[in-house]
Amino acid sequence: MHLVYVYGTLKTGFPNHYLISDPENGIANFLYEASTVEKFALVVGSPFHVPFLLQNTNHGKGNVITGELYEVDDEMLKTLDKLENHPTLYLRSKIQVKRNTESDVIECDAYLLTNYKLELLTLPMLTSYNITTSSSYISPQERSSSETLKSVKLPN
Repeated sequence: MHLVYVYGTLKTGFPNHYLISDPENGIANFLYEASTVEKFALVVGSPFHVPFLLQNTNHGKGNVITGELYEVDDEMLKTLDKLENHPTLYLRSKIQVKRNTESDVIECDAYLLTNYKLELLTLPMLTSYNITTSSSYISPQERSSSETLKSVKLPN
């Protein structure tokens, strides 16, 4: 089993939560609401209004981010990797989180945007992806992954 931290459209009540809650995609057990230990930049970017957790590159920007921690099996991890276009768009990376009501730190996986355009750092930085910020989101089925890549990633 794998521990996975979600901060955007996979959270309960958001557009892609159906993937993590569908047993046909594998097993996903919600553990608890959690916050990152490290500060990250959480922005909504691209023409498709996608939430991105930017890999910390010591730009001195960001916030502690609130999200949800899940325990998932290998099948669900494959489903999440496909949604997140890992490793092309997002990179599944180890981060540390803690339960919002406790101080114990847990290491888990999260999907981070790496090698991104620096202009993403000029966007408003959120502490939590919420209903208001998700209202303009365009799902992967309605957009091209190459267009999303071009709008946020630096060329290789």
